[in-house]
Amino acid sequence: MANVNDVARLAGVSAMTVSRTFNHPHQVRPLTRERVLRAVAQLEFRPDRRARSLVMGNSDTIAVFVPSVLNPFFGRVMLGVTDTAAPAGFNVFLCYSDAPQHVERQLDAIIGLNVDGAVFFDMNITLQQLQRLQRAGVACVLVDNETDIAATDWLRTDSVAGGELATSHLVELGHRRIAHVHGALQPERVPGGVSFEGQFQRRIWQERFQGYLNIMRQAGLPVNQRLIVEGDGTTEGGVAGGRRAMTALLRETAPPSAVYAANDLMAIGALQACREQRYRVPEDISIIGFDDIEVCSLVDPPLSTVRQKRHELGRQAIELLLDTISRRAPRAGLCIKPELVIRNSTARGADSADSAGGQQ
Repeated sequence: MANVNDVARLAGVSAMTVSRTFNHPHQVRPLTRERVLRAVAQLEFRPDRRARSLVMGNSDTIAVFVPSVLNPFFGRVMLGVTDTAAPAGFNVFLCYSDAPQHVERQLDAIIGLNVDGAVFFDMNITLQQLQRLQRAGVACVLVDNETDIAATDWLRTDSVAGGELATSHLVELGHRRIAHVHGALQPERVPGGVSFEGQFQRRIWQERFQGYLNIMRQAGLPVNQRLIVEGDGTTEGGVAGGRRAMTALLRETAPPSAVYAANDLMAIGALQACREQRYRVPEDISIIGFDDIEVCSLVDPPLSTVRQKRHELGRQAIELLLDTISRRAPRAGLCIKPELVIRNSTARGADSADSAGGQQ
């Protein structure tokens, strides 16, 4: 197997010049660099990336953490990650962590592998964990973390604005009895403003609910607590949780004419419950979700939703990380605005003052 000295002899340069060609090509004259690369190709030389990592203090590798490999949301996010990291010369490896002890083990691993940076998507990373990584020289970016930690770059989708988009769409269609299906609660805590038995377990459920409240109040519509129902926002239980929540809403004496679910999986479960109970969507009940995962355009009827710009989320997360790795000025916090996607699951409400003839 060829080594650096073999390449140097064939190219007629020093071993240091060969190393510089790989690590700092801009410091090598073009003709010299061309000779070295021809020798590399002829000898089929492959540099030892692990040795380079030890010497240079970097690995040209980025770790990306996600809470679930089953959630279809992260597919397009990862496209944005790799489309941005690869042209910059970085490899990406995916870390899946669904429990605190798994996170700790994987943090140990990425420190041991001398990765250059890590992006955490939709995970509750703590200040202590970040400080540990930063002491080891690992740059970090948080995406949709539960808290925005000072001196750490973060990125998030504006979930309040997304909740406002979804609810405004239903209000503009003339709906008045608008229900909301949200994620899990923490029974021991009580939020201000609305009397639930607990507080949302995750920040995004609170923010998406806040957008709903903002528009309902702006429109002068009553917030009926019986129409605010807990679902299950997890990947594994989202559809089933949405179905249960929708079934409960349909048992109400006066069921809602429209439902805004805080993610698409719960919205799809709501569609299933309507079909099971022989309610037509959107003729009897309109349903809108949040995220715009790929399956939204495939269900029957295709689901109206709030689109998170997932490729953009992945792209900007890596750009933030590359700025930090290269010690360019950090941009601290960035917020990406979502957009409304109207499909066939929403229509003018039967309770609209100007709907022609009531229900269709």
